[in-house]
Amino acid sequence: GVANLQKGDLMFFGFPGRGGDQPWVTHVAIYLGDKQFIQSSERVRISSLEADSPIYDQYHGRSLLFARRVLGQLDVPKVE
Repeated sequence: GVANLQKGDLMFFGFPGRGGDQPWVTHVAIYLGDKQFIQSSERVRISSLEADSPIYDQYHGRSLLFARRVLGQLDVPKVE
């Protein structure tokens, strides 16, 4: 859940898979902490997962599929 997110985690948004299909990821953001994330969708902005926040992003708040932690992992391939 959102409570387990840590700063720097990648957040993946999109549509859940149906009938055993894989989810369809359409957007990626970086978690900043305090239920906020930075994203670029037409422009770079900081958004919130908190529904009562003035920077709440309703679309992405509903479409969060999963998150992955890559910082500090030794088995993640280096991108060059």
